[in-house]
Amino acid sequence: MLRVIITDDEPAACALMRTLLLRKFPDIEILAICHDLPSAVVAIRKHKPDAVFLDIEMPNYSGLEIMDFLSEDEVNFEIVFVTAYSEYAIHAFRLSALDYLLKPVDILQLEETVHKLIAAKDNKTTISQYASLKHNLNGQKPLRICIPTAEGKFFFAPEQIIFFEAEGAYTHIYTTEKHLLVGKNIKHFDEMLGKTSPFMRVHRSYMVNLSFIQQINADYSVLLKTGQRISIAKERLSEVEKMMRM
Repeated sequence: MLRVIITDDEPAACALMRTLLLRKFPDIEILAICHDLPSAVVAIRKHKPDAVFLDIEMPNYSGLEIMDFLSEDEVNFEIVFVTAYSEYAIHAFRLSALDYLLKPVDILQLEETVHKLIAAKDNKTTISQYASLKHNLNGQKPLRICIPTAEGKFFFAPEQIIFFEAEGAYTHIYTTEKHLLVGKNIKHFDEMLGKTSPFMRVHRSYMVNLSFIQQINADYSVLLKTGQRISIAKERLSEVEKMMRM
């Protein structure tokens, strides 16, 4: 079962997280409860946990600074950030493929998170995800998008992604560098990126980076600058044309 460390500067929040975890997962081992980032780093080095529940907004050091305290070979655990951040920040978490819990913590979301942690127990957390999150939180627009695949996690700037193509429960992602097959449906990426310029869902099977469109054809398709051709739903044609004129 999972071995975890809880870190929050509010003792009541730590106590609540401990209670919620043990209520649903009595076999979880709480290795340490910490109230600031330096003591959490000491506990991580001592206990080598499977996961750390880490508050972001703490005095002196933010939870986001954890990677400044640890070397790459010490990061053999998953981090779940606990936050009361705005919707913009939550969008940054999603783009970076990092798990998070919103305060006040919902027991059903916590249960889902623990199941994901158990499934990922043998996977090493990557430094790149945290670097990506820092970029995405600090920028005015998302700078790096994490794409998890069976081969590993890939990071792209939005302008490197050409289009997404649905294939049932999977999605093909075509980038300027490579073609990826991801075990998530296109709806997942539509919800994650649909409000992020320049991506637009133009068809039930396609979401495209509008900056790659070279020509709109009369047969309800578009020709991309890469030479690829994809379909547009009739009801989306006028919206695509409008966006292309902006």
